[in-house]
Amino acid sequence: MVENESYTNPFLNGILEYFFHNELKLIVDSHSEKHCVNQYKKLIKSNLVSGFFITDLEDNDERIEFLNSIKFPFVVIGRNNKNNFPFVDPDNELGGYLGIKHLKEIGCKNILFISGNLGPAVTYQRLNGVLNAKKDFNVNIEIVYGDFSKKSGYEIAKKTNLMNYDGIFCSSDLMAYGVYDYMNEKNYFLPLIGFDDLPSSKILKISSINQNIYKVGYSAAKMIHEISMGKEVKNVIIPVDISIRESTLKFKK
Repeated sequence: MVENESYTNPFLNGILEYFFHNELKLIVDSHSEKHCVNQYKKLIKSNLVSGFFITDLEDNDERIEFLNSIKFPFVVIGRNNKNNFPFVDPDNELGGYLGIKHLKEIGCKNILFISGNLGPAVTYQRLNGVLNAKKDFNVNIEIVYGDFSKKSGYEIAKKTNLMNYDGIFCSSDLMAYGVYDYMNEKNYFLPLIGFDDLPSSKILKISSINQNIYKVGYSAAKMIHEISMGKEVKNVIIPVDISIRESTLKFKK
């Protein structure tokens, strides 16, 4: 499995909690190569593993095709255009919706949404939630695209006339940190929300969408265990919520 380090600790802690109580073992493969089918073949042949967690999912993912073809147990963290696999996924669409809803509730009408890059399914899910909220709450939203990184958040804030907006919603906490740094440099602040609720968001007091990543890991562990025992499983979508902090609270009207 390959996992963005932003989620590693709570995700793995959730898996390990379930595995510990069920006397199971976890092997973490830190391969930088996303599509490591040959590595999977070697692990399966060695009898070292009885299932896989798949992350960093893409459409038409060859790992999925391979594991489906040999009927080897696996669970995917996320969804794509096929969903022909067992998965656990945070409700990213709800998260997008909640971010806009909160900004509307504190009086924002002209919102800048900094999306992740096009391609990953999570980008479209969060964007769909934002667009649904736009219809429901009658707010103006301008959408620009970053790449989920802190640098892209900073650069977008730098080249954007922030005075045209009264609130900013970023599709990742890292991009929100970049926006925060730029606003701090200019001593000009707008309501700001991130997505992921990483530990640094608590320190910086940035409101953020909490994906309950620990629960994602725990649920995925339970699912792979049941699949390995031949049980039928249902896909799981984990509810998200919003952690409201000073970055928006201080603007409440």
